[in-house]
Amino acid sequence: MKVIAVLIAIFGLLLGCDGDNTGPSDSDFAVFRDPTSSFTTTDVRDINDEIVRFIPADNTMLWTPTNLLFDNWPVSGNFLGPNRSFEVRFGTVSGQRRAYFTEVGPGTICDLAVTGNTLQLSPTTTLPPQ
Repeated sequence: MKVIAVLIAIFGLLLGCDGDNTGPSDSDFAVFRDPTSSFTTTDVRDINDEIVRFIPADNTMLWTPTNLLFDNWPVSGNFLGPNRSFEVRFGTVSGQRRAYFTEVGPGTICDLAVTGNTLQLSPTTTLPPQ
């Protein structure tokens, strides 16, 4: 009887953990709009098609491959970062519109990488596909 009580308690805890999920929901993410079409998305890709999302309420970036959050990523329209040094630009791959994490000046797609808990941004020479 004690074994059943323990199993019920563990099952209840597992259900409670699932119900108390405090991670961001889809409505928490910034929505980026393509100025040349009606396309909108929350997914922003780097040069390797790795996806990040932004949570404007707390100025964080979500690195979706590992669900790590990084601070100090405010969103202003399609501009990113405290100095608006990065911009979401749009392109098309195989007929599908996509949003890309780019540098403001040259408009080239950035390479984002995470090592441990550190976000690394590197420039590339690749523009978003037309």
